[in-house]
Amino acid sequence: MVRQSTLREFADAVKARPRLACPNDQVPDLRTGCGGGGAHAGVLLLLSLVALRYVDEARLAEWLKALVRSFLPLSAILLPAAFFLSVFQPDARHPNSFIYLAYGGASLLAIGVVLLGVGLLR
Repeated sequence: MVRQSTLREFADAVKARPRLACPNDQVPDLRTGCGGGGAHAGVLLLLSLVALRYVDEARLAEWLKALVRSFLPLSAILLPAAFFLSVFQPDARHPNSFIYLAYGGASLLAIGVVLLGVGLLR
């Protein structure tokens, strides 16, 4: 049986633990980028997993299927990485040049989804 004091010590240790937060809590514009990165990652990963199920049914050349198979998961990595890495430094007031990864990720996402859509509609 677990003693009451052990549970209290554990609860006190959890409360005393420093909270994990965005490094830029004082800058409201940058703080929203940190919170949105995890949500974007989950949604894009789910989209890529669902889309990968349909790649084999698409009427595309094998090299185009390989592009779709790689572009969709890569976009799920690049877009959230852009949000997190662009405000990684605690003293950042503006996003750094890692934000340009978002353009690459969005381009890969658009190309992959359009290719898959064309292949499924043919």
